[in-house]
Amino acid sequence: MIKLNNCLRIKILGDCYYCVSGVPGPISNHADNCVNMGLDMCNTIKRFQRSTSPDLNMRVGVHSGHVFSGILGSKKFQFDIWSTDVTIANHMESGGVAGWVHISESTKRNLMTDFKMYNGNGIERDLFLKRKNVQTYFIKPEEQRIRSPRLSRSRFKSNAIPFGKQSIDMVRGQQENNLRMTERRATMDSIQTENEDTIDKQIKEQIEESLKRRSKQQQTDTKEDKRALFSIVDTHSDLNPYFLIFKDLGLEMKYHNVQDRSFKYYIISSWIVHLAIFVVQMIVHTSPVPVYFFIGGSIIMAILDCFYWLYLLQYVDIYPFNLKKIKDSLVIFSDRIVGNIFVRYLVSLVVIIIVMVSATINLATCCPIENSTFRHNLCNFNKSLSSVVNECPFFVKYFNEDIFGPDCVKCQNPQYFIYNAVLAMLVPSMFIGLNWIYKAVINTCGFIIYVTLYTVQGRVYFDQWDYRHGGICTDEKSYVPLIERGIYWILIEFLALVLFERVTERTNRIGFIWRHHSICKNEEHQQARDDHTHLLHNILPSHVAEHYLLEESQGNLYSHRHDNTCVMFASIPEFDCIYSEDDINHRGKEWIRLLNEMFHEFDMLLEKPEFAGVEKIKTIGSTYMAATGLKESDTNNDYHIYTMAMFSFALREKLKELSYNALNDFQFKIGINSGPVVAGVICAEKPLFDIWGDTVNVASRMESTGLTGETQVTKKVEIALTKRSLKLEHKGAVYCKGKGELDVYVLLTPEGYDI
Repeated sequence: MIKLNNCLRIKILGDCYYCVSGVPGPISNHADNCVNMGLDMCNTIKRFQRSTSPDLNMRVGVHSGHVFSGILGSKKFQFDIWSTDVTIANHMESGGVAGWVHISESTKRNLMTDFKMYNGNGIERDLFLKRKNVQTYFIKPEEQRIRSPRLSRSRFKSNAIPFGKQSIDMVRGQQENNLRMTERRATMDSIQTENEDTIDKQIKEQIEESLKRRSKQQQTDTKEDKRALFSIVDTHSDLNPYFLIFKDLGLEMKYHNVQDRSFKYYIISSWIVHLAIFVVQMIVHTSPVPVYFFIGGSIIMAILDCFYWLYLLQYVDIYPFNLKKIKDSLVIFSDRIVGNIFVRYLVSLVVIIIVMVSATINLATCCPIENSTFRHNLCNFNKSLSSVVNECPFFVKYFNEDIFGPDCVKCQNPQYFIYNAVLAMLVPSMFIGLNWIYKAVINTCGFIIYVTLYTVQGRVYFDQWDYRHGGICTDEKSYVPLIERGIYWILIEFLALVLFERVTERTNRIGFIWRHHSICKNEEHQQARDDHTHLLHNILPSHVAEHYLLEESQGNLYSHRHDNTCVMFASIPEFDCIYSEDDINHRGKEWIRLLNEMFHEFDMLLEKPEFAGVEKIKTIGSTYMAATGLKESDTNNDYHIYTMAMFSFALREKLKELSYNALNDFQFKIGINSGPVVAGVICAEKPLFDIWGDTVNVASRMESTGLTGETQVTKKVEIALTKRSLKLEHKGAVYCKGKGELDVYVLLTPEGYDI
């Protein structure tokens, strides 16, 4: 109904429904919206009366003017409006008649639709309306049928639109608006004549249709999120297409600073290659040098790898204090090592160098060529085979003789140098988390070094192997020397590894983009959830908010009866008296700012541990309403009543401090009562927590019948506070509307409070 009439619900005060049109943005037909809302509410009450048979009716008051809207205080947020026109609207309701819509002269001037009206005579029933000289009118819901709209003269005067296309469009828009209101009225009338089964069927169909729309919207949102995520990966807008580096330097640093927990396994894999090379060398060449190098390299790699395993110590319980301190230091050191990209590059470089050197360490132990003649002619042998075929007898002689020195390792299987080099060049690619350019540079350096060593230092061993296998001094033209085949194999592996490293780098970075955007999305969702939870805790009490945050309670409204509570109303009468809307205080804005500062300071008192059991319920104008005993743990005794009394002293002390700073003399008028209440949340949209019951009504009467500067309490509160050694003064019997004569007491200020 409120959406149909383009209105905004502000709050609910007991059985009073408080709404406005034209907030937060201006609406041209705001007066019509409020009047139609009032008429619909009266008709709804009548339908409810026919189905349940209670004697119920709605009293509606409507006034038009300016308002200030916003949220005051820092606890239990409630959107509200303030101004003198709001006060007039309240008195329009209280000065109205049940079953009628009571409107002011200001509302009548702003109406764009002709309604049948009667003289309201509101000044005869309400002193405030009489003091403000507000002329009022009645609109009876049963007599209203939408007629042709009329345009207010003030509206034409303010807009000054000449008759033309714009004017025609305005009239046409108003006719369409009138047609929609007519259809709505017809719908409301038709619903009144239908039986309950038909109404239930329509409601059920509307609910099902709403659920289908919501499900379809959720599916659409999910598809859009997926499409957006895929577009991130497909376009690679964040990635340089040539060097595979993020264009955003901050994103690049995040990529490198990600802890690589798999780095320790890269070192282990490198050691396995190191072990395989050592085994090959021990089988082919019997030299002690590879043994020493293997042991030394293994020790270095083991030490480096241990740094990446120290974090596991955090899962080990070490009871002696000194050992625990050392363990914590080692864990911190391990985390820093794992998260430091420069350390990872340095460690990987040391490991790669160890493995690559181990692949050629046997070349240094091979027998040197001592025959100078053979060494001289070997230089000429580096030409093509056809140019040295006449020198074959010379090479045959020396290849068959022992051209090496005595008691040295004869490297008669140089092909294993090639195999070891192929194994060693795999190691850089095992460090998957490192940059592909870094690994490509290392592989390039390794390729150049291996080719240089084999073609210069080890050429004689390859040539000797070719001779023994019929590759030299023969007529075989298709024979490819071993050294050329080895270089070809290493070159092919080098190119394949560079391509593999680039593809791996691209995959890693795309995966990082996915994870990064996923984490950002999750953080946004978590932040939204945290904001939602924080906001919910600032709208509802903590125990009620937890009820709504539970999955099994979704959609179920909260209500609970509390048998032992304490309710307080604290108003500032002087504020209402001095509030004005002149130009000096920006038409009342400065007074609202002062009221906000007051409520904020009052809300800050709730942060103190001694007032943890106090729940702010709401603010009504300049009145602060709070309650204790709404938590089950607080109702075992009457201590929550004592807590409320001490909170009232704290409020009065804080108000005195604020009054001094504001150069005013504000004082509280406080009323307190104790007893059972019903607490609950009404409305699924814009949920509102409130308490109801006779206890609340009497507490309100204690405030309204009290004197400024006093805290007036009931007999039940007096008994509980007397047990806590607080002093009270018997005031006598006071008449309270709806309750008759009540015996009341005044709470005296204890020592230590400057009130």
